Amino acid sequence: MAQTLLDLTVAELEGVGQALEKKLREAGITSLLDLAAAIPCEVAEAIGCSEKAALELVVKAQDKLRGAGCSRRSLCRRLRLMSGGRG
Repeated sequence: MAQTLLDLTVAELEGVGQALEKKLREAGITSLLDLAAAIPCEVAEAIGCSEKAALELVVKAQDKLRGAGCSRRSLCRRLRLMSGGRG
């Protein structure tokens, strides 16, 4: 069965090991969509990393989603829906 965008987890990102996945999960970030929609400074605080490293994770998630067939326009629309229409 083919995966949908909602099925893609943060564990599928290169560089995300078990420890980081656990920190992200504890912060409520389990899917790539969650991470792609996250605010980098909040991710940094939640997982104990620099804002630069958090931004790189967020961008990596966005890139992976685009690589999975989610266009920039579609991704932006999904992120707006996830954030309650803000932005």
